Amino acid sequence: MVGVYSKRCLSTSSPASAASAAARGHRIDAIVFCLVFCLLLEAAALCASASNYTVSPRSPDCDNIVGESLVYCSLSSALVAARESDGDTVMIVLADGEGSAYTITPDIYTFAARQVSLVSANGIARSIISCSGQSSDLMFDLNNSLQFDKVTFTNCSGIFLQRFASSGDFSSVTLRDVSFNNIGQNGVNIQLFDVENPGHPQGLSQVNLVECDFVASTSVNITADMVSISGCTFKRLNTHSYPKPTVQIKAISHVTINTTNFCLNSAGTVLGNIYVETCPGETQVSTVVVDNCYVASSIVTQLGTFTVFSNSGPDAQVYVSISDSTFYNNSADVGGGVKIYSEVSNTTVMISNRTFDMNQAIGGGGGIALVMNQGPMTAVISSSTFTRLTSKRGSAIYLQSLDNSYGALTLWQSLVSNSITTVTGVIEAFQWNVILLDSLITRNQGYSGIIVMNRGTSGSMTGCDVSLNYVGSSDGTGAVVLTGTTRAERRQEGQESASFNISKSSINLNTGYANGLYAAGVNVTITDSYIWSNVQHGIICNGLGTIVDASQSDSIYQNAWGLPDAMYLKFVLG
Repeated sequence: MVGVYSKRCLSTSSPASAASAAARGHRIDAIVFCLVFCLLLEAAALCASASNYTVSPRSPDCDNIVGESLVYCSLSSALVAARESDGDTVMIVLADGEGSAYTITPDIYTFAARQVSLVSANGIARSIISCSGQSSDLMFDLNNSLQFDKVTFTNCSGIFLQRFASSGDFSSVTLRDVSFNNIGQNGVNIQLFDVENPGHPQGLSQVNLVECDFVASTSVNITADMVSISGCTFKRLNTHSYPKPTVQIKAISHVTINTTNFCLNSAGTVLGNIYVETCPGETQVSTVVVDNCYVASSIVTQLGTFTVFSNSGPDAQVYVSISDSTFYNNSADVGGGVKIYSEVSNTTVMISNRTFDMNQAIGGGGGIALVMNQGPMTAVISSSTFTRLTSKRGSAIYLQSLDNSYGALTLWQSLVSNSITTVTGVIEAFQWNVILLDSLITRNQGYSGIIVMNRGTSGSMTGCDVSLNYVGSSDGTGAVVLTGTTRAERRQEGQESASFNISKSSINLNTGYANGLYAAGVNVTITDSYIWSNVQHGIICNGLGTIVDASQSDSIYQNAWGLPDAMYLKFVLG
């Protein structure tokens, strides 16, 4: 452009002005040359600390110098050379093209360089890296950061990507389009530890997994301050021979899992199948965000299919969000779909647009189990579907408090149907405050009830339809069962009762041994509601401390043992 500009000026100006323009042009050329030269010097200085290692077993020039670089015949020899590099950046390039196979000798590769990358050359298919034997683990000890792109690891006993560092240092592992197939008993381990607190995640560390596959292996174990998993697949992982979950994540501040599938995994451990543990410290906040995921056909002998466990200081806070996800055909001890267990003082759970279908639990919570041991826990479930679920207790939703604190659940605009509970109710709560809003609970089978609120559970039901359900037991049962206290506690004069309000709701056409409402030790207020055509009584009040205010003229009660437009009350003093 400088030359063109000068010629144009020369062709249209006087000789003097042309000479002046030419001089200006030469000055511009000199300035541009100096700038380019300086940039090249700066780039050379930056590149001076970078080292590239090309691996190409197919190349006729392997183990020879091409240009100024040595082309390595084997990946192992390139890694040995790379780990001795004192440069800031090391890049190992697998250069044989799409789908090429490489063999690696399992060893401990400790890198001095701060940034290490292992990448495939141009192309779509991943390069395949196979361990030469499964007797030893493949270990990468990083100095700061590690990145893999477009590679597949297979036939290894175990793979460890790890670092031990102080909490004030920064560490990262990033895997993009990486696959782990047929990894043996030690599994895949991505662990960034605090050197001063062994086993604890290192502060300021992060693990990023993007479009990765973990298939036909034992387990995946991730430890870091922050963990992000996007577009990944965890499939046919099996740990029945080993005491660990198929997927275990331990983090301090943040876990994000989105657009990820967990399918056909099987675990034989007390920790569950997919196990996320947050350890935020005394005053920190931890978040677990699960969005647009699919969890299907997973089996675990104990705990939940997807378990979130929080155990930290008394002032810590944990936030769990699960949205737009499906849990289908999973099996567990407690929490066939999801189990959230908290031992921190403040836990918030938000669940929206979720589908729980055909999950089962041996104990409680075929769909979801929320358990707290150092409450309170606050949960909101909205626009979700619970169908074809089975368990002994709370086949759709199971709420439990293991201490004296109370949890709080709001279920809003959701469907609960075609689920079976063999001991108690389809929705069951122990010492929780439960609010049911604008939800349909229909065609379920419960033994002692459909909605069962136990041990001081208070709350309300507004705009709900509880209809066409079947109750199997004739002893103290109903479509809605409210028991504020135990029988022994009710004998104590002045025992305080829980309270429950029913408004603008229907409890209709429930069969088997179903009363409409069974209340014991609870203050119940019913307004603008319908309790009719249930096979037994409309309302049964049982024991001291039971008060039912159903005198509102806008409520209609008509049941098999009642009178038209009248409420049938049966009082039994316990």
